[in-house]
Parts: sequence; structure tokens; C-alpha cells
Amino acid sequence: MLLVLLAWWAAFWLRFNLDIPPEFDALAVQTTGWVLPCFALGLVFSRVYRHVWSYIGLPELRQLGAGVFLGGLISPAVLLMLRFPNFPRSVLVLHPLLVLVFLGAVRAGWRTFSERTTPSAGERPLLIVGTLQDAADALRALKGSGNWRAAGIVSPVLAEQGRSLQGVEVLGSVNNLADIAEEVGVHTALMAIAPGAPGRRDVLLRSAEAGLSLMTLPRADEWLRQEGPSPRKVELEDLLGRDPVQLDVKGLSEMISGQTVLVTGAGGSIGSELCRQIARFGVSRLVCVDVSEYAIYQLEQELRAAHPQMQGLYYTANVRESARLEAIAQTNKPSVVFHAAAYKHVPLMEELNEIEALRTNVLGTLHAARVAGQCRAKRFVMISTDKAVNPTNVMGATKRM
Repeated sequence: MLLVLLAWWAAFWLRFNLDIPPEFDALAVQTTGWVLPCFALGLVFSRVYRHVWSYIGLPELRQLGAGVFLGGLISPAVLLMLRFPNFPRSVLVLHPLLVLVFLGAVRAGWRTFSERTTPSAGERPLLIVGTLQDAADALRALKGSGNWRAAGIVSPVLAEQGRSLQGVEVLGSVNNLADIAEEVGVHTALMAIAPGAPGRRDVLLRSAEAGLSLMTLPRADEWLRQEGPSPRKVELEDLLGRDPVQLDVKGLSEMISGQTVLVTGAGGSIGSELCRQIARFGVSRLVCVDVSEYAIYQLEQELRAAHPQMQGLYYTANVRESARLEAIAQTNKPSVVFHAAAYKHVPLMEELNEIEALRTNVLGTLHAARVAGQCRAKRFVMISTDKAVNPTNVMGATKRM
């Protein structure tokens, strides 16, 4: 109410060009006791007292405007009914405007101060890729995450170049994404463009060419499960641009749920995604086997964070070594075996590595199939057999064998 009082006197000063006559000084003091309760009633009725100043936005400012408008209607009505002599009516117009300016400025200033003084040492910089409308939604999400900071916006709309949104500049177009990332020193891009929108695929390709780690905002269902709107890595569903094909979830669940599942080549691009999907179906125990220590470690960290209730076992082993593979299978007795361990790079296998492809893709598959039979697994599934159909290269031939 101190600001309402200050605005009342400021209205008199402005009305009389900063030189209030003595008789109007007394009138201002006399009417103060009526004006303050009128504005207090208006602000209380509009529930302005409930605002948290650190998070004030347009809805709160609209609510504040409604309270000031209500107070600005009540106070003139009261003063006119009391018939104060020679009262300057222009003060009744100036006062609500000044109250709105003072109260709004204090709230906006406090929010600016709180945002600038909030610790940001742990925030990592990223580029927001999308139109200004997309970027506005992304900036709201980033403020709630506490882990990321927008270093700039890259917009596909040429007319938006050079503009600024909430203090974040539009640094250039998508065509210059790699140069902008290098100039700003950013290694992560946030995809703000909606799935299926024009230009989304181009952004994906340019982000990959620039070596940027691509993030996206959570889907609507994930907002309900997560504690905050923090960006996440791009997943397969984000790249489709359409609804995913509906799988036989019931059949998969009956086959995998509550079972022990072994996956070879679990650290590879196909094997790791296979493990992620298997973990979703409530597998009792997931046995992951890969020749790469680093790949199996990365998979372990990811699955333990995403599925802490699942029992995961992570082995470094080569499918070429039948004894090691057999020992793992006999220890865990899997009921389902997914064989994803293979060499899949066609040009590399065509040049100087034919024997390695033969040993891994043929002997490795033979060992995995034998082990599945020895431990009485109910199902053996071989992954990535598309190039075995009418093979035209060494890798396809090894798959067909």
C-alpha cells in the first residue's frame, strides 16, 4: 500500500506541475484515508496478494490490472459521494495509471533480479532450433529444468534473423548451424520444431553433420511422469514424423515379461536399442553381452538410470569364444536369446576384413545358436537379417550362411 500512497501524491504533483498549492496539500492528506482502503479492497478482491513475484508473468499482470481497475472505480465513487470541495478530478485518472506502473515495475524488477541472482554454474549452453514461436515454448521449459541455458536461437525463417526473444538472440539460419555452434562454442542443439513439421529432417541432418548432440522436449505423456520439463535425447519415435506402428504388445509381453533374456551385441546401435525396448516389457533379468567394454558400460549406466527395478547383468565377451558364451548362458539360463552381435558395415567388410566378417557373423551366430539350445532357451531370435536376402556382398553372404 506504500506504492499506492506514493502514486496518490505523485498524481497530485503531476496535476500541479510538481508544485502543489498549500490548500491542495491538505486535501491530499484528507483524502488519503479513503483512497487506500478502496485500492486495498480492489487488490484483495482480485487476489493480487497471492502472487509469487519471482515467477510473475502476463496472467499475474492481467490480474494486477483488474485489481487496479477495480480500485480505480471504487475510489472516485467514494470521493465524489463525499463531495470534497474543489477536488481535481484529473487526479482520479492519473492515480490508477501510476499505481499500475509502480506495482508492475516493482514486480518485474524483482523477477529480473531473482533470475539474474539465481546460480547458473551447472547450466550447460545449447542452441534452440526453431521459429520464435517454437523457441518461446522451449525457453519456458528450459527455465524450469535448471540444467540448460539457451546460448542462442537458430531459426529457419529468414525474417526472424537478428531478432531477440527474452534476451536470447536469433543468431542465424539452419543452413549456418555448424558455423554458429562453433562460433558460440556449443555442442548441443535443442530441437524445438514440432514432429512432422517442414524442415525438421533438414535440422536433424545438419545437426549430425555438425557433430551436435541433439535434444528434444519431452512428449505430453512424459511431462506427466517427469519431475521437470528437462530436455532429453532424440528417440526413434521423434524421427518418424508419424505415429509409430502399433506392435503386438500383449504377445511381446507374454514372451518377455518375467523372463531371463540374453542379448548379444548389446552395446551396438541395434543391440542397445533392443535392450531399451526389452526393458520396457518387465523382463525379470536382462543379460547384456558385448565385446566393447565402453559400449557395455554406457548401456549399463543408461539402463540402471531408466529401469532401476530391473536386474541387469553386463558381460564383456566375444561371441567367437564359445566357451565364454556357454558359461554366461549356463549361469543365467535365458529363456529367450536375441543375437545382435555382427559386423554390419558393408564397405569395411568388403576391404581387408572378409575373414573377420566370416568369423563373427557365421561362427558367432553358430555359437550363439548352440548355446541357446544347450541352455534350453524357448526362443532364439537373430537380428538384422535383411541383407541375407539375395546377398550382393560379403557381409550379406555371411549373414545368409
